[in-house]
Amino acid sequence: LGGREARTVTVRPALAPLVVLVARTGLKPRLALEAAGGWTFGELRGDSGEEEWTVQDLGVGHAVLALRYRLRPRLHVRGGLGAIRYAADQEGIFQDGSELRPLLEVGAGTGWRIGGVRATLELTGQAHAFATPAMRREGAVDGTVYRAALLAGVVFGAEEP
Repeated sequence: LGGREARTVTVRPALAPLVVLVARTGLKPRLALEAAGGWTFGELRGDSGEEEWTVQDLGVGHAVLALRYRLRPRLHVRGGLGAIRYAADQEGIFQDGSELRPLLEVGAGTGWRIGGVRATLELTGQAHAFATPAMRREGAVDGTVYRAALLAGVVFGAEEP
């Protein structure tokens, strides 16, 4: 290409805030069913090794149905299945949109009282297949995306199951 050197460009989501709303109901004394929905407000970042830039804004919506098990009074684990979808302007790898994909989620956390408020802190991990229709058209195959989040929350309603 006229003496130009080819360079590798990496595109990945930047760290971003995540908002999640969870509804929980007790099934047994230490077991609960949770329905959760969340939205990530983010952006895709490009990196050539020489410079970094914003490629495009990116939103990620997910919904999960999970079982939550209390191991100890202040320690719980959870696991569930759901769906995830990326939302971005129809350009670049999203020029043909995106698809709703299955999602696996696991987490572990703790909870405590601060005055009259119940608070939680949880480390959550998600995994799902990823490739957009535009990527597949160019010969790409699905890869796996791993997402991790540290969630801090306030609990409203009845006592922990």
